[in-house]
Amino acid sequence: MRKWSLLLLLFLTAACSPAAVETTSVAIVTAAPTATQQPPTATATEQATVAPTATLTPTITPNPTATATATLALTATPVPLDTFTTTLPIQERLLLASELPVIEREPGKRYLNAGAVIYHDGMYHSFANFFNSWPGETVTYYYSSPDGLAWTRVQSEPLFTIADVPLEGRGALVLSGLVTAEGQWVLYYHTFTASSAPGQIGRATAPDPAGPWTFDPEPALSPGGEGAWDELQVMRVNVLPAADGYVMYYAGVNRQQESRIGLAYSADGISWQKYDDPATTTAPYAESDPILEPALEWENGWLGRPEVVQTADGWVLLYEGGRSGSRTGLAVSQDGINFIRYEGNPILTRDNMVAGYTFFQGAFFHQDDTYFYLIEAGNGPVGTDIFLYRLNGALLAED
Repeated sequence: MRKWSLLLLLFLTAACSPAAVETTSVAIVTAAPTATQQPPTATATEQATVAPTATLTPTITPNPTATATATLALTATPVPLDTFTTTLPIQERLLLASELPVIEREPGKRYLNAGAVIYHDGMYHSFANFFNSWPGETVTYYYSSPDGLAWTRVQSEPLFTIADVPLEGRGALVLSGLVTAEGQWVLYYHTFTASSAPGQIGRATAPDPAGPWTFDPEPALSPGGEGAWDELQVMRVNVLPAADGYVMYYAGVNRQQESRIGLAYSADGISWQKYDDPATTTAPYAESDPILEPALEWENGWLGRPEVVQTADGWVLLYEGGRSGSRTGLAVSQDGINFIRYEGNPILTRDNMVAGYTFFQGAFFHQDDTYFYLIEAGNGPVGTDIFLYRLNGALLAED
């Protein structure tokens, strides 16, 4: 793995431009990895000034489309459990927009999540996933919104179903998307059949959000080899533009049902190279390495559902801790690789959700100085809908 040193040097010197960049070569990202309040009332928002203990400076501040780029730069590896704090708890600023769902499940469908959310040309676009059992067959519908709060279904029929997906799986969750500089719409999804069955990440493209959507015949990312940290499943995909290409955050699961957060890089969004630390040469990290591993009691051996945005606060990550769901953690990075956890994690639990509800997959995005978090929540046996959390202003504002 030390053979990638020269390519790494070339990647680190790549220029960052304000528009998406096309390249013809793949660079390799290598670095040492890091190892109750009651529910708020409807339409409540709150802003506050907080003082961080860590100063994090991002490379640029892009909108959540592929028309901006960012640079991943290597830094010294932080202490794995370095944390930052704020004067006002994040939990008091992350507010439920309404105790009513912003997107309700369709008739005949039991569960849904917001899937991939893309902001483009002044509108928000959601590619929401519907299913009646987990795991089960999925269908994807297209919604749009002018403000992230009021959503309208654009078409009466689904954009596509699991029958349109070429990769093997009982269902497919669309979870990330972007628009390229050339105007092509791109979605990323992961397949699933069962917790013990393999899962892959795939890609689909269209000239317009309403389709038609064309699925790549081969996976964008597959599990690692036998004994690897991600040998069973790669899933919960999140893709962002980066210098000379794109970065992908994903959850990797092994056969012991342990989940960690991984990173991959691509020059074209089609062929991907997993992040690798050349210093690790034995299993489970011989082929690649995670960038964040479970280390705290509440994380309970499982980090999943990575959702990342890049803002003036840095690379901001929301993640699931523990397999039971309903616990979301926050971490921030200045380079997109080494993440520092928020000391007050978890920032979202059942204590600050609608009373009696559990929550699952979210969609995290940022626009106009506001963080948005569309979260699937509800009463499991009855069904789930989509609720909206918002946080105004900077996470790490100076006093």
